[in-house]
Amino acid sequence: MSRFYSLEVERIDHNTSNSVLIRFRIPQSFTEAFHFVPGQYVTLEKTIDEKNVRRSYSICSSPKEPLEVGIKKVSNGVFSTYANTKIKAGDFLEVSVPEGRFVYQEKVTAEKITAFAAGSGITPIMSILKSVLTSNPGNKFHLVYGNKTPEETMFYQELKALEKEFAERLSITWVYSRSDETGAFFGRIDQDVVKNYLNNETEKVSSYFLCGPEQMIDTTAELLKEKGVDPSVILYELFLTGAPNIIASGDKNELTIICDDVSHTLENKEGKTILEAALQEKIEVPYSCQGGVCSSCIARIEEGTATMESNQILSDDEVEEGLILTCQAIVTSPSIRVNFDDV
Repeated sequence: MSRFYSLEVERIDHNTSNSVLIRFRIPQSFTEAFHFVPGQYVTLEKTIDEKNVRRSYSICSSPKEPLEVGIKKVSNGVFSTYANTKIKAGDFLEVSVPEGRFVYQEKVTAEKITAFAAGSGITPIMSILKSVLTSNPGNKFHLVYGNKTPEETMFYQELKALEKEFAERLSITWVYSRSDETGAFFGRIDQDVVKNYLNNETEKVSSYFLCGPEQMIDTTAELLKEKGVDPSVILYELFLTGAPNIIASGDKNELTIICDDVSHTLENKEGKTILEAALQEKIEVPYSCQGGVCSSCIARIEEGTATMESNQILSDDEVEEGLILTCQAIVTSPSIRVNFDDV
């Protein structure tokens, strides 16, 4: 289970009119716990209007910088609205240790990395981008970045400054859907934008990082594969996803949940997901986004069966091994036994 620490907000800056950057003060005794790899995320927890709310946010700083996350305000977003309007320096939040598989691992030899990001999908990419450029003087990075307008673009000024500082090693393709800007594409990151990139890329690319809406990821990944890119070097993380199509079965299921070496047995009569059933009974299991986007709620099926309504995290091999995202898992057998410890 993810471990949480109480961390002080060192500073909070408004990056755009609807996004903030929150920097945390990490005490010396917590330094090892909060060591992170570029691309990882942390889960923030806060009691808001008497409800305990957890949300995952990617770390946007490099490991050489203070730990910082970027939070874009979304419509009806409880935590994102709170972060953009209420949090101030000196406040304390419960913060999990860094997690996530969408990561960049430094290499000894120089390499080129390409990333496609849209909207707040830039947050983990910023950590990766800065790490790539500073870890090896021979590394290169190309970013294809989509937004509505320059004014609504997270890290716009910082990226412009990095373009100048690393003029020979960083190139950015800007894409705007609501602003026709000189030197930028008008529209979204679609087939035309991706094909333009592919037609102009002349160097070998070691890895591709895709982060943003599902449609953008699917389109980009498909075109990369058609071009002959090995799927193993295409990494992706969803930042926006459609609501899972979960239909209550009406059947009664017996759930046995193992977490922190404690076994809990309960009935699920409403066809809820395994995670929903656990939280309803106030069982302390790991979770975060509850939308199938992060990997916090992974468990292993030891007995029984379940089906996931959405899976953007686990590989086919992992699913074959019995791993599931409990926030997406509907029980399909009279009883099931899942283990959060054995993952």
